[in-house]
Amino acid sequence: IKVDLTDDGFTHIDDIVKLIFQYIKLIRVSGIQQWIYEEQSRLSEIEFAFEDERHAMSLVSKIASCMRHYPMREILSGGILMEEFDPELINFILNMLTVENLRILIVDQTSYYKCNLTEEIFKTKYGCEKVSSSVINAWKFCGLDNDLRIPEKNLFIPENFDFHPIEN
Repeated sequence: IKVDLTDDGFTHIDDIVKLIFQYIKLIRVSGIQQWIYEEQSRLSEIEFAFEDERHAMSLVSKIASCMRHYPMREILSGGILMEEFDPELINFILNMLTVENLRILIVDQTSYYKCNLTEEIFKTKYGCEKVSSSVINAWKFCGLDNDLRIPEKNLFIPENFDFHPIEN
């Protein structure tokens, strides 16, 4: 799960992680919904069909990266298009999203003072710290937040992109 934070968000990381675990719990309780998958699949198809033109180097870099993860027929669409609804796979992944499997990577240019270690090859500064057991327990036993909801169906996802001639 990737989350981009505002400056204010960096001061509430523990609360944000708790909200993420509450939403995961909501998904578990609500069950896997095929219509949500189909919506996301349609949105990814639209994104793929109308993707902005890339510079040659950017396109080659993306393709080279995809070649490691996808068969040749999927190197352009890999990581974008969703091919089949598999609730068992979704549940498997959902069950892996636990506090016990959590690793938080914070990339922040203003927290240089927390970087007390140096990476061996590139000499990049970084820091590691343990999350307190009280915070871990707050995430683990977070319960459901009544303000969180599974979204309603999006009625505004277009289905037809046919061109219509302009009359004189």
